[in-house]
Amino acid sequence: DGLERFGEVTSCEGPVADLKVERGRVAEVLGVIFDQHTVIDVSVQDPPLDQVIARVFEEAGARHEANRAAS
Repeated sequence: DGLERFGEVTSCEGPVADLKVERGRVAEVLGVIFDQHTVIDVSVQDPPLDQVIARVFEEAGARHEANRAAS
């Protein structure tokens, strides 16, 4: 379907697809999808809090390692 151009396709079974899209692009992506596809139902959700916290720690660790390697 070419849905990967909108973001990460996390699952796709028949007419049902789950996409992971950057927050700043949600409105744009939904607009294009509504224009190009017949949509019966849509749900927009933030990622679970535990995933957000894990990402914050991963990014902080990566920055720490980069700073340590640069010194």
